[in-house]
Amino acid sequence: MHCFDSGRTEEFADLFTTEAEFVVESVGVAKGRSAIREFIEHSADTLRGAGMSVRHNTFNTLAIPDGDVVRVESDFFAFAGAKDDWSVMAGGRDHDVCAQQPDGRWLFSTRRIAWWNDEQPEALVAVMAPVFAGLTD
Repeated sequence: MHCFDSGRTEEFADLFTTEAEFVVESVGVAKGRSAIREFIEHSADTLRGAGMSVRHNTFNTLAIPDGDVVRVESDFFAFAGAKDDWSVMAGGRDHDVCAQQPDGRWLFSTRRIAWWNDEQPEALVAVMAPVFAGLTD
């Protein structure tokens, strides 16, 4: 999420396979690298337009090799703010599947974001849902 937090949306999208899925529970699904790129760019633009920055803190990571993929689970907090006014915007768990590519790189084939206790952050969902709705296939 460092790429997203620092506005490097192209680099973020390039961490996914061409046919990857990016799922945000109770919000939407972006299928394919180009749709993921579009979602990330629109999300970043929406946050910037609201004068907000986001920082993600990922912890408690568990990686489990499973044949030709690695399944990874990580807890996270997402902080939102401007200048010196920051607060926790969301907390949850990333469920990732990473696949090794022919060139040796490992890329995300799936990222599913689940909210803790199934409690979706209403303010964040309100911002993200229209972005998902505007995705092209």
